[in-house]
This record gives sequence, structure tokens and C-alpha cells, in this order.
Amino acid sequence: MYILFYSLVLSEMPVLIFTILDICKFPSLQIYRITYDSLPVRPYPSNSQIYKAAADYLSITLGVLFPLSYLGETILVYTQCNIFNTTRETLIIYDAVGELFAMFLWSDVLFYGMHRMLHIPKYYHLHKKHHSYVYDSFSLVNHCLDPLEMVLFMMPPLFSAILLHPHIYVMCAYIFLANTMGTYIHSGYCFPIVNRILLVDPRDHDMHHVKKVTNYGLGTFFSLTDRLFGSFK
Repeated sequence: MYILFYSLVLSEMPVLIFTILDICKFPSLQIYRITYDSLPVRPYPSNSQIYKAAADYLSITLGVLFPLSYLGETILVYTQCNIFNTTRETLIIYDAVGELFAMFLWSDVLFYGMHRMLHIPKYYHLHKKHHSYVYDSFSLVNHCLDPLEMVLFMMPPLFSAILLHPHIYVMCAYIFLANTMGTYIHSGYCFPIVNRILLVDPRDHDMHHVKKVTNYGLGTFFSLTDRLFGSFK
């Protein structure tokens, strides 16, 4: 019971790791900081920025994300709603990889559409807070969101799960990897080995914070969705 919720909680651990790096400001890691021609040396966030973002992060994570996720799984458990495959048969690796690929693809397509909608002037007030970080995004910024915006961004994985009916262990893996990816692409770091593991380049989403009119997806499969819809830069 609550295996999905525990996966979500565990997936927040990378935020702590990257925040420690931001606080310690290791000179040896400066080479992995994302830079631009106009910003040849990317500064680490100041302590005041970290405190402010941490307050926003905790407010959204503890006040919206965790409660709604726990409530949602409770409803699934007690109504016995079969969104997920919960059979105890051995999960074949090929099936698991296929389901995980489909979850990432559909979720990113739905996220892409939702994200583009929030850039329409009529709705941008919901997204404006997140974009207050331009050249200075860091891991805590991942959840620096309006409460309603957080709820909206929870919908793509939910709708994808309803559509695809993945195994519950696949959903656990998706939750952990997707949230870890969200943290990483906001971190301001670009580690080649992590890029290869997560199949993402954080420079793509970092560019979105700079330009605002490009790279709307989460960067899944090296920004496949943006490449398909012609918004990749």
C-alpha cells in the first residue's frame, strides 16, 4: 500500500543532493555549470535565493504534491480502481521497458500541451512565478510553482496511466525517474554521465527559462517532443 507515494517521496532526494552542492559551491564542479555566451561563468544561487526557493518548494511539495498524491492513492486503494496492473507475476523486462517508454512519451506530449497553454497570456499568471528564474535556475526551482499549476502538471502522468494501464512497478519507476529528471533539468548543472542515464540534456530546459518561447517539453529522450513539434532550439 502507498508504494506510489513512497516512490514520490524518494524521488525528492535528488533535490537535497543538488541543494547541498549549491550551498557548498564546490569550485571543481564549476565546469559542469550551464553557461551562455552572455554568462560565461554561471554563479551559484545566493543563500537568500536558496532560502526563498526552499520556502516555495516546501509549501508546494508538502502542501499540494504530497497530500494530493497520498489522497489519490488512498482513493485508488479503497475503491479498488484498477488503473495499474498489480499482478504478482514476474514482470518481463521488455514489457517493463516498453511501458516505461510509453509512459514517458505520452506524459511528455501531454505536458508539452499543458506547458504551451500556460504560456498563453491569458494563463501566464499561473506560470510567471516559475519563470522568475531566468539564468539562475537551480534544483529547488522545479517545484517553485503556483498551487493550481502544480495540480495541472500532475495531470499528464495520471492521464497517461489511465490510458496505458502500466504495471504498478513501472509506474513507481516512472515517478522516480520523471521527478528526478525535473530536478536535474532545473539544477543548472550538466553532467554528461547523468545525461546518458536519464536520456536528457538539461541545457534544453535551461534554454526555455532564458528564451521562454522554445523547448516546452521536459526534455524526455533528448527533447523528442519539441523536435517533433518544431519548438526545439
